[in-house]
Amino acid sequence: MSDETEVLDAPAPPAAAKSSVPVVPLMFAVIVAVVLATGGAGGVLFWAIKSGKLPMGGVKTVTVVLPAEPIKTKLVPLDPLLVNLADPDGRSYLRIAMTLKLEDPPPDPKAKPKEEKAEKGAPKNEFEAAERDAAFSILGKETTSDLLAPDGKERLKKDLTASFKEHVPEIKVVDVLITEFLVQR
Repeated sequence: MSDETEVLDAPAPPAAAKSSVPVVPLMFAVIVAVVLATGGAGGVLFWAIKSGKLPMGGVKTVTVVLPAEPIKTKLVPLDPLLVNLADPDGRSYLRIAMTLKLEDPPPDPKAKPKEEKAEKGAPKNEFEAAERDAAFSILGKETTSDLLAPDGKERLKKDLTASFKEHVPEIKVVDVLITEFLVQR
């Protein structure tokens, strides 16, 4: 044999193969993916801003508050009260006159107007006895020094309002106005 090696014909490497993936469906898929991703990101951003999870420094939310219809009230004066105070010597008393500011319920269109004839000594309103009792329950516990303190009258008004709301809830007291106040030691 000879020293020559025979070179067998080897198969030639394949030529550049044509792409088997179609270009149009691939581009369509990419466009759909971009649109869906943009829409999803926009939706999440919208939700985050609306729910307050993402505060926007330059954007301010304006809330419009419409004024509520004012509560209609009426004033009911009480006869002056004379009360012994809870001082240790037992000689101090308070003379106080007050007017109650009551929430006035809306008129009932079916109700007939009442004619009120006040008799001498008769209560001015149907709850006067209960109102006076509620006032006495607070006033009888007060002392001269408590009433003459700088915030004494304001605290007394709050206590009286709370007492009226507790003991006579039917009258719906909004405020207590003190029209006469005399402490005698």
